[in-house]
Amino acid sequence: MGSSIFFDQNPVIADLEVDGGTLSVDETNNRVGVGTTTPATTLDVNGTTTLDNTNIDGTLTVTGDISTTGEVKTAKVSFTD
Repeated sequence: MGSSIFFDQNPVIADLEVDGGTLSVDETNNRVGVGTTTPATTLDVNGTTTLDNTNIDGTLTVTGDISTTGEVKTAKVSFTD
């Protein structure tokens, strides 16, 4: 993934990679990766993530463990193993 900068009617930045994959933008598929250069979803985070005061409207998929030091409030929960 490389970066391209245009100053005409095209996007200013096409694909972008910062610091060897710390942050990457896949302009073709409209995806952003943090800790990955090949994001598989709209936002693909590879590593530990901290979310403060976050509302999720839709589906949350977690692969791995979830830990919390505060409250988790939910109206509906389903677990698959």
